[in-house]
Amino acid sequence: MLEKSHTPVPPGLAPDKEGPRPGKPQCGNLVPRHSQPILVLTMRRSGGTNLARILFAVNDRPDFEDEAFNPDRSLGNIIRSYRTSKSTKQLRAAIRAKMALKYNLKHAIDTISSTLTRIVVEEARAHGYRLLVLLRRNERARLRSLAVGLTVGAWGPPSTRKSIAELQNATQKPAIDLAHVQKQIEKSRTALGALIFGLNALSAEYDTIFFEDLYGREEIGGHAEFWLKLGFVPEDLPEVRRLLASSEHESSAPLLRLLRNANDLEALCERLCV
Repeated sequence: MLEKSHTPVPPGLAPDKEGPRPGKPQCGNLVPRHSQPILVLTMRRSGGTNLARILFAVNDRPDFEDEAFNPDRSLGNIIRSYRTSKSTKQLRAAIRAKMALKYNLKHAIDTISSTLTRIVVEEARAHGYRLLVLLRRNERARLRSLAVGLTVGAWGPPSTRKSIAELQNATQKPAIDLAHVQKQIEKSRTALGALIFGLNALSAEYDTIFFEDLYGREEIGGHAEFWLKLGFVPEDLPEVRRLLASSEHESSAPLLRLLRNANDLEALCERLCV
């Protein structure tokens, strides 16, 4: 077991008062079975929130807030301070202090700088984290969903249902900002390339998980070996499959049909997803 780092946090980068969520949120009937902290690295609209919820339920470590390093989240002061100071040394010290706590974390690589992500990965590896990369094989579906989220701000089932109800009665339908969407797509691909390059440069061990293997198989939940490798036991598998089957998913299709230039988005996806 690696020792926790005691590197002091520089002035202006003190730990947030909120920190991790108190206690362990209940997830079905799953119970903690192991103690190795987990870092889930993913991109928006890849199913990371639900997967992390299930993975963290069998881990007895506390959990950071979802995507905690985002500027508007509980550890967001770290990236905000870095934008002002431009000090990579201070950034690393602040991230090291957080990752030394060994709390589970889901991190979206396309919402934050590659520099911060690289340091998060390096510090997670140094502190004994299990590294998981979650992706979608169907990139076109992810991009459609991302475009809808960026256009109407619908990032979950409740907000999706609300947006559908509002747009169905709207006389003026919003249009997708295709230039902004393309910029975000390029940003996500650059972030993914930097992540994989960095992991390989570190000779880091990591597992790659695909959204479609979780939700697209006849037997939902994918192969039993997948879950057993992640620290689950055979008795957990029926509950894992039940949770995946009953989880609430937001489909972008109904909202996409209500946007003015949905056909233009399809053309963009056709060009970018070769």
